[in-house]
Amino acid sequence: MIVAVTADLHLTTRETNPERYDALENILEQLVREKLGALVIAGDLFDEECRNYSQFEALCRDPKFRHIHFHIVPGNHDPHLTARSFAADNITVYSEPEFKQFDLMSLPILFLPYRADQTMGEAFAPFNDAMIRGGWILISHGEWVEGMREPNPLEPGVYMPLTRTDVESTQPARVILGHVHKSYDRGNVHYPGSPCGFDITETGRRRFLLLDTDTGVVKARRVGTGVIYFDEWMVVLPFEKEDEFIRAKLTGMIESWKLDEAEFPRVLCRLKLSGYTTDKKRLMKTVREICRAIRFYPEGEPDLSDVFVSEDKDRAELAERVQKLIFEMDWPSGLGVPNREAAFHYALDTIYNE
Repeated sequence: MIVAVTADLHLTTRETNPERYDALENILEQLVREKLGALVIAGDLFDEECRNYSQFEALCRDPKFRHIHFHIVPGNHDPHLTARSFAADNITVYSEPEFKQFDLMSLPILFLPYRADQTMGEAFAPFNDAMIRGGWILISHGEWVEGMREPNPLEPGVYMPLTRTDVESTQPARVILGHVHKSYDRGNVHYPGSPCGFDITETGRRRFLLLDTDTGVVKARRVGTGVIYFDEWMVVLPFEKEDEFIRAKLTGMIESWKLDEAEFPRVLCRLKLSGYTTDKKRLMKTVREICRAIRFYPEGEPDLSDVFVSEDKDRAELAERVQKLIFEMDWPSGLGVPNREAAFHYALDTIYNE
């Protein structure tokens, strides 16, 4: 059986955030086309302030989607959800941990709702005797602490952590989690990510997952969201072939997005350039030419406020050599460690500001 999985929709009302409902409807329309009948929502279906679920329930009752069964795992934004929250019979809320097997051939799924005072290991410990190593699937809402370590300023702290020890001791065939809005795949642990970018910080294509409950295989599918956000920062230098350099950088940036031609009208990009140039007007003209198919955020223009004019060839040569060294050396990673671009920016401050 194939089950679709998404998370972190943070629904409010259609009037306030119509794009979030649009993303959900796009997922449902894809399920209709592929004749799939189950959608799992791994937490934060609703935003924290939302207490009116009528618009979501109306969508579930829509004749187009009436055959789809919605399996909801409450997250940290909606831990108050229970079966009593809905009247529609195609909605199931797992407000308590539950092992579920969809059919005789499928791997059992442990639906594990968010608990503020527990780790995931503690929450699924009562089910350890029922867990066949490699023969079950975990769907929950929280943090895979061995994976991505990007701090979330909106939600500081650790939310219902899952550790490598938890996974190695019970060996689920697949783990799918909500809470992190950025898509993530490493080994058998996956975050579908939010299906709709909420703002300019939630970049790139959005997706949902298709889980084969018989084999545990996971595949990603695109969500046709209204906007695809990108947040880019680029350092420019007054090289001898400055124009060729910036053209190559911008072209590489756009190619790294891996978008189809039809997706470019949906792009909204915040592009900030910093560094030094011999001609700021020419630089702006080059950026506009290469990025002519892209809308810029927030003022409709790339941000050149941190670009300064310099014709000092010696400093430009020194900056080029420093850039080469920084990008060729092994670079440490981890929380609090600046990336290569940030380190190079600091170096430019030293080179150009006596």
